[in-house]
Amino acid sequence: MFNFLSGIQKLKLIYRFFKKGRLIITASAIFLLCLSAYLGAALVFKAVQIKVELTQLNNINKGKITVVGEGRVLKQPDIAIVTLGINQENSQLSVAQDKANEIINQFIASIRRLKISTKDIETIGYSVYPRYQSDPKTGKRDLVAYLVSERLRVKVRDFHDLNILFQKATDLGLDEANEVRFGFDNDMAIENEARTRAIDNAQKKARLLAQQLGVKLNRLVDFQESDVSPPSSVSRFSTDLPGTENRTSFQIKPSANEVRVKVTLTYRIQYK
Repeated sequence: MFNFLSGIQKLKLIYRFFKKGRLIITASAIFLLCLSAYLGAALVFKAVQIKVELTQLNNINKGKITVVGEGRVLKQPDIAIVTLGINQENSQLSVAQDKANEIINQFIASIRRLKISTKDIETIGYSVYPRYQSDPKTGKRDLVAYLVSERLRVKVRDFHDLNILFQKATDLGLDEANEVRFGFDNDMAIENEARTRAIDNAQKKARLLAQQLGVKLNRLVDFQESDVSPPSSVSRFSTDLPGTENRTSFQIKPSANEVRVKVTLTYRIQYK
């Protein structure tokens, strides 16, 4: 009898244990279900929030206006850049070099009397080319001479000195004196003035456009610059034509140079 009752009690204990376990399992399942639902809702909310933010950003990016402004500055050039050169040929390299150097040094000394500074005189090229001649019978190539070439660039600030400079160049035998480039000693200052005018022109266009569209300019979001014209002009002539040695002067009159800058401004706008 005792053993029978003990068995029943054991069964009751086992039943209670499993019943309690089911409650624990059921509670855990409900907790996990709620947690999954919460996380799922949070993810959905976050996805909707990101989509809204992207939509707002896209709308902001569309809320822009772009204008183009141009600035021009017309001024008389204040410097002339002259390119000159000498070519000397001789069967001996040292002779050709000495002759070329002699002529160049004489020319530099002569223009220094015009108060042209040494910093405004620079050598921009020096070359030596061997010249060969082929024997039509044997096909053998023989070295017959050396050609020495030297080129100078001179910056002239007083345009009245140009006539004297070119006359001295031809008198001494410089055979490359055929280009003058007129420009400005301070190119950056001229470009900055043109850029300032271009920006002012673009800003006026932006304000007028915003008024016509019924919107308000918010802030500048992009700037681009293009079409910067070089502030110089070139005059070319020849000094190696027959009769040049009898010419007494060269008439060179520079025209006004135009410096042009174009800018593009992009503004974010706010709807009224």
